[in-house]
Amino acid sequence: MDNYFFSVVVPTHNRSSLLEPLLESVVAAKAAFSGQVEVIIVDSSEGSEAKKIQTLCDDYSAHYIKSTNKVTRKRNLGVEKARGEFIFFTDSDCELTKDVFTEHLRTYEQFGRGTVGVLGLTKVIGDTAPVWQTLHLDSSFTAAFSFARLMDQAPWGTCTNLSFPKKLFENIGGFDEGWELPVYGEDVDLGLRFNEAGFHIQCNPLAIVNHNSSSINSVWQVIRKKFLTGRADFYLGKKHPDRLALEYPGWVSVGLFLLPIAILKSSIVGNFAFTLLAVVVLLLGILFQALLTLIALKAEYKYLLRLVLVIIFEAMFEAGKHVQSLAKGKFKRLWTKFIYSEKQLLGERNKRIRQVWSIVFVFFTYILLSSFIS
Repeated sequence: MDNYFFSVVVPTHNRSSLLEPLLESVVAAKAAFSGQVEVIIVDSSEGSEAKKIQTLCDDYSAHYIKSTNKVTRKRNLGVEKARGEFIFFTDSDCELTKDVFTEHLRTYEQFGRGTVGVLGLTKVIGDTAPVWQTLHLDSSFTAAFSFARLMDQAPWGTCTNLSFPKKLFENIGGFDEGWELPVYGEDVDLGLRFNEAGFHIQCNPLAIVNHNSSSINSVWQVIRKKFLTGRADFYLGKKHPDRLALEYPGWVSVGLFLLPIAILKSSIVGNFAFTLLAVVVLLLGILFQALLTLIALKAEYKYLLRLVLVIIFEAMFEAGKHVQSLAKGKFKRLWTKFIYSEKQLLGERNKRIRQVWSIVFVFFTYILLSSFIS
């Protein structure tokens, strides 16, 4: 086992305060590991932040590399400079547990040193901010972190706790540097290509990395992330069209259909009430879906507004996909979805049923109430 050599590749940008706990955790994990470990920090910060990160790298004997702020380039650049047989990807807002390298090593020895990648479990820690009390109700937000607990082999994995033999990573061409976004979606694309090349990603739930929740501590940050991942969803469908399937209409789709009709009707009859009614019934529909979810979960009524916020978060994902679809003139993507995992459709079934009934409620209510407007 002593000849195992892991190169830890970490892209970062303006995160010096989060980077130090990560580097400390690597020291502890390295001490518990029988093989070799090097750390490569690929940074796009400027000014004082860049100097702080360079100093941290000096203090913890990590290699410092300067890069542009595009995560695909950062990770590929880190791999190019890596000396290890295995590349271990994690992020600057993570902390390794001391046995993580040993567990990745054990998986390679069990399933094939040069034939698999390894995905470990990512746990969110420090999730005490109010926004996380809502995110705990949003299974989609951190679902990929739990792949290692839910399946034996993963279609892809987040780069918080993921490793590959360097030769296999290079064999599939690494991260796609032509990816059209600075971040999000590139890890899904890499994993799918890795599996399509005839390899597979083996899961090990005992290989654990902790993800610091402080990197997301506001509703606005969640909305922004959801919107950007929606944009990434569009590009994943563009690159992997075989993974597209028909989608149920979401709240953004319903709004795009109902509001223009209401605005047109208001213009024709000269009464803005039809448009105002459309907005009101859309909000009532979201509330109705949250109520159905509350009943299904047998949760207390104090969670109702949090469930409303979860639905809004999901709508932001849909909005990101729709904006990108309309901007690129790919209208088919308005009614198709990207399949991230084979278990996805089954896991979403009950949620989608509640959503469809809520949409029926919206149209029925609008037709009924609009009949009373003169």
